[in-house]
Amino acid sequence: MTKVLQVAIFAAASLMLAGCGHVSLSYLNKKETSLHKKYRKQGYDLCHLTSCGPDALSDAFKKFNINKTPFQIGMEIQDKDQAHYRCILGILHDGFYSITCPQELKRYIRSQGFNITETKDINQITQETTAIFLLKGTDDFRDWHWITYPTYSRSIILNFFEENTKIKTIYILNKNE
Repeated sequence: MTKVLQVAIFAAASLMLAGCGHVSLSYLNKKETSLHKKYRKQGYDLCHLTSCGPDALSDAFKKFNINKTPFQIGMEIQDKDQAHYRCILGILHDGFYSITCPQELKRYIRSQGFNITETKDINQITQETTAIFLLKGTDDFRDWHWITYPTYSRSIILNFFEENTKIKTIYILNKNE
């Protein structure tokens, strides 16, 4: 019980004193870049702003003539994050700062006036379809990726993690009328 209490106190103190961008145990010996610090002071995590979730959303929206940058989208997603799970998980490993969870990705898509059809069947994707794929490779912690069709071809999507690529879900986007 004492060990659990020590870890909880360390985690709480780290979050309060340093902010998300600087706390990761895997980053203790690394220096925070000035760009990371700039965004952290504004309340944002740069690793998420430059990650595949906001990037895939930006690519998908361009197909509907909505021009939002991944940075804008990432900031809007982080503004709505009340659990601050990226900060909490980022203490354990810096890769968690980049996560965009499926639920928050779907919530964001809907907030922008879109309907989502969810499938795992790539045969439902036509040339007219705009879809965001969640892919998984072999590593359960590191090999996840959001990618957009038709920005990327079926071939690139199906081979993203080479022969280890698995489609976990596909979100087909349709604009509300």
